[in-house]
Amino acid sequence: MKYVAMATYIFGSFYVFFGMHTRFFNLKSRVNKQFFRLMVALAVWAYAYVISISEPTAESSAFWRSFSVFGWGVFHSILLHFVLIITEYRNLSNKRSTLVIIYLPAVINIVLFAPFGYFAAMPFKPMAADFSGINVFGVNLGRIWIAVYHIVFLTLSLLLIIHWWVEQRANAILRKKISYLLVSVIVPYIAAVSLDIMPFQSPVFPAFEVMIYAIPATMMFYILRTSGKLFERSNIEYWHPDSKALPDESRLQLFRTAARIFGIGAAASFFAGYLMLGRDLAKELPLTLIVLMFGVFIALIPHITAVPTLVKQNQLVRVFGFD
Repeated sequence: MKYVAMATYIFGSFYVFFGMHTRFFNLKSRVNKQFFRLMVALAVWAYAYVISISEPTAESSAFWRSFSVFGWGVFHSILLHFVLIITEYRNLSNKRSTLVIIYLPAVINIVLFAPFGYFAAMPFKPMAADFSGINVFGVNLGRIWIAVYHIVFLTLSLLLIIHWWVEQRANAILRKKISYLLVSVIVPYIAAVSLDIMPFQSPVFPAFEVMIYAIPATMMFYILRTSGKLFERSNIEYWHPDSKALPDESRLQLFRTAARIFGIGAAASFFAGYLMLGRDLAKELPLTLIVLMFGVFIALIPHITAVPTLVKQNQLVRVFGFD
């Protein structure tokens, strides 16, 4: 299980990279914000599971397994909302009633399965492993609810993308890109549904499920970036107090590079100290979070110190058709 934990941690770090890289490129884009939330949910899911299977005691393992609900318990709601946005169902994605319907199951998941939640201890049963004692979901009403939530929301997301693909018959370029996205979504869909309906549980199932989502995550990151929309410029540029000129791109890139270095350092420190050397989580986790937060602060410096002024920029070609 040690190697499973390491692999899951690496995938979680890629999710963090995807999310942070898109988020700080454009703080105003609605798509960037939602994609960032999607990647954060996957990262929380991965990291919480890594700690769960790495902790030496059953109590600590159960706590972090419950904490993973802040990843898997909200991911599918965020995914459905993201799909509504990119498929241009604006009348649905902007309605308060739609958002309530989408996110109410996620709230229920947190109430039921979060640490100290109603089913926090009930869904788990200890299983022996070569690396540590780990906890997996037992077969009960809690697991049935989780399976229904996953399957329904994944199916709705898949059907929306298929409908979007069918509608783009006149746009060969867009239809081709949607085809790539559709194929990347079908693979984890089949895997996730198969795992949810299996009558037994394995300690590697959660790790496999969170890692299989790397396929659509990478495809979304690549397609949206090359389409020029996920990384589009904001309509608001910034004047610096010490200059009358617009900020130099190289200056912004310098801060982004420094932030990436701190992020990589934080991830590598936790990987080496906790997973490889087996040091105490209470010491390694705070250190990692401090270094990571410092990197986030560096990434935000250009936006914190800037004085915004409305400078309209030319609109980019609408490739994916969302804001």
